[in-house]
Amino acid sequence: MRERLLVTPAIFPRYRSGRYSQKLLDHDLDAIRDLYHTNGFREADVTTKVEDNYEGKLGELSVRIDVQEGPQWFVSKLEIEGAPQGDIPYLRSILQSTEGQPFSEANIAADRDTLLSYYYNNGYPDTTFDWSQTPGPVPHRVDLRFAIHPGQRQYVRGVLVRGLETTKASLVASRILLSPGDPISQNRIAESQQKLYDLGIFSKVQTAIQNPEGDEERKYVLFRLDEGSKYSVNAAVGAQLGRIGGGVTTFDQPAGTTGFSPRISLGLSRLNLLGLGHTVSLQTRASTVEQRALLSYLLPQFSGNENLSLTFSGLFD
Repeated sequence: MRERLLVTPAIFPRYRSGRYSQKLLDHDLDAIRDLYHTNGFREADVTTKVEDNYEGKLGELSVRIDVQEGPQWFVSKLEIEGAPQGDIPYLRSILQSTEGQPFSEANIAADRDTLLSYYYNNGYPDTTFDWSQTPGPVPHRVDLRFAIHPGQRQYVRGVLVRGLETTKASLVASRILLSPGDPISQNRIAESQQKLYDLGIFSKVQTAIQNPEGDEERKYVLFRLDEGSKYSVNAAVGAQLGRIGGGVTTFDQPAGTTGFSPRISLGLSRLNLLGLGHTVSLQTRASTVEQRALLSYLLPQFSGNENLSLTFSGLFD
């Protein structure tokens, strides 16, 4: 419980005078209260007592937190209605408010999100959820009823991609995780959107389901892509101050002489080369004492592997 508290006693060296304010104390009381309520202590009450000049020591403070737990409530029975019988064993395995578990509205809210997410990602975008409770067979027990209304299941009729100018359609298709005949999944749509952003060549990726309010069982999933700028340029002007020249064979001034050397840096990158998401870059730097050029070629997500990118570089110095 202490790891949830923001009020901290004096601890050397991090908190030499401790950490306390009324706002922090109010936060801690709410955190403790929520912790007990989430674990089935519906009647838990938390109070505090603050004492100045603790044990007669001027400027020292004592904070006392009292917790009245009260009885703990449990779920005695859970009924799931409206879901296909084949789904119920799996649904029970991902819920928190099952038989023998603490009962709280917070756990039910989490179960609601879990159930809706499951059905939204399996082609049921119109799923609704209701719940009710009745007293259990013994005190401090409740019987729960979850009512799920999946609605009509929807499938992917096709995937439509708009906005491509340079990018190869095959590059985009390999990042889209939906195919005709698949159940419409909000999670897969979001993952596909993220994969396209990760290529680094699109400034905007928008998704939509065509005619979402219609009664058709099969719908088109739309991807609207805006390609980013194909070129990136950077430039910088500066100077180098220091000892320039000299060497082990120079006996007059082996460390060189103090000098001034202007420096110019210029870089040019071509993004989405050949429409494959590749990037070729040339970075140059020139001064009176140094000339350098670095040419690199980047292949992101090589062979479709998100964790593998290849870079080829050549240096002239």
